[in-house]
Amino acid sequence: MERESIEHGQSSSSPLLVNPDGVTGNSAVEEPVVAFGDDMKAKMATVTVFTIANRVPLGMRRAGEERARHAYDPELVSIGPFHHGNPALKLMEEHKSHVISRGLERINRTRRLESNVNQEGVITMDSLAQAIEGSEQRARACYSEAFDIHSEKFRHMMVLDGLFIIEVFDRFLESNGGISWDEAETDPIFRSRWIPPMLMLDLIKLENQLPFFILEKLFDLTHTGNKSFSHTFTYLALYFYASFNPSMPKSCLTYHDSRGIVHLLELFHSVYKPIVNRSPRLDKRRSIGSIRDIRLADITFKRVQRNLLDIIYNRTGQAVLEIPQLLIDYSTGPLLRNLVALEQSTRGVNPYFTSYVIFFAELVNSPQDVEILRRGNVIVSLIGNDEEVATLLSNIRKEYDI
Repeated sequence: MERESIEHGQSSSSPLLVNPDGVTGNSAVEEPVVAFGDDMKAKMATVTVFTIANRVPLGMRRAGEERARHAYDPELVSIGPFHHGNPALKLMEEHKSHVISRGLERINRTRRLESNVNQEGVITMDSLAQAIEGSEQRARACYSEAFDIHSEKFRHMMVLDGLFIIEVFDRFLESNGGISWDEAETDPIFRSRWIPPMLMLDLIKLENQLPFFILEKLFDLTHTGNKSFSHTFTYLALYFYASFNPSMPKSCLTYHDSRGIVHLLELFHSVYKPIVNRSPRLDKRRSIGSIRDIRLADITFKRVQRNLLDIIYNRTGQAVLEIPQLLIDYSTGPLLRNLVALEQSTRGVNPYFTSYVIFFAELVNSPQDVEILRRGNVIVSLIGNDEEVATLLSNIRKEYDI
C-alpha cells in the first residue's frame, strides 16, 4: 500500500501544503524523525529540549484582540512571574493558601504514619523554599525576561505555585477525576464543576508556566517516603490533562519520561508528535484547497482513529485523505493558540500545530466546508453553528505570520 504521511512542518517557513493531485514538492531534503507508534518511550526520549519560558509573540496578541486576552492570559490563577500580582486573580491567590495548607497537612500526616517522621521532619513552605534555594538562578534563567523580584519572594512564589499545581493534580488523581459533593462543599477548587477545566486551560498557557524541574523537585520533596503512592509527577500531569482532552494519545499514560521537558505546555505539546518516517520539504506555493476542492479532484476523505496530528494521504486505488476527528469546544481556541504560540516563540520547536492549523484553515474556507466535515464525522462541534467553527479556524490562522 502506498501511503504518504503529511508532515506537519519543520520550520515556520515550510508549512504543510499538499497538492490536490497528491504530488508533493521537493522531497530531496530529508531529516531523521523518530517514528511515532505505540512505542511512547522511543518517542518521548527524542523530544526537543526547550530552554525558555517565553511571552506570547506580540503580533499574535495584537491580531487576536479580545480573543487574545481570553486565550493567552490566565483567567483563574496566576502561575509564575509573568502575571504574578494580577489583581483580577486575587481571589484564587487566597484559595491557593487554603489548598496548600490542606495539602501539606495531608502530606505530613501520611509521612508520620508511613515513615515515623517526628515533628522536626514536618514539611513547611519555609522548609521547601530553603530546599530550592540552590535552584533559584537556574529557575530564573528559564524565563525570557529578568524579573525584579527579591530572592526570598521569588522562591516563595515558586513553592506556592508549584505546591498548588501538585495538590490539584494529586486530588484529581485520588478522586479518579471527581470529588464527592460533601468534600466539594469545603473545597475552593472543586466546589464548582467548571473550575477544574478552566484550571486545565490556565495551566497550559504559555505565559503561565513554572520550570518543570522545580515542579519535579517539589513533588519529590513532598512525596518521597509515601509508600502508598507510586506515580511520577509527569503521570499526574498527563492524567489531569487527558481527563479534559479526549484527543490525547492514551499511550502517553503508559510511559512518562520527563527528560527534556521544560514546562507543562511543552509536556502537553510533546505527546502529540505525529507519525513520520521522513520529513519532505513541501512546496509552500501550492495549497491543499478546501474540502470542496478536494472532492472535486475526486479525492475522498474519512475519519480515522489516530493521534490528532496523524493526517495521511493514501493514494492507493481511490485517493483518500485520512483525518483524525477534531472535537471543537470551549478549550479548542485557547489550546491551539498557545501551542502555536509556543512553536512560534521558541527556537527549535517543531511547528506541528502551526501546520495543523494551516491545514484546517485551508480545508475550511466556509461554513459549507464545516458542514461537509461534520457530516463525515471529522469535525464534532460543541460551540455553535458551522459558521462559528469556520470563523474560529480562520481567526487562529490569521493571528500569526507564517
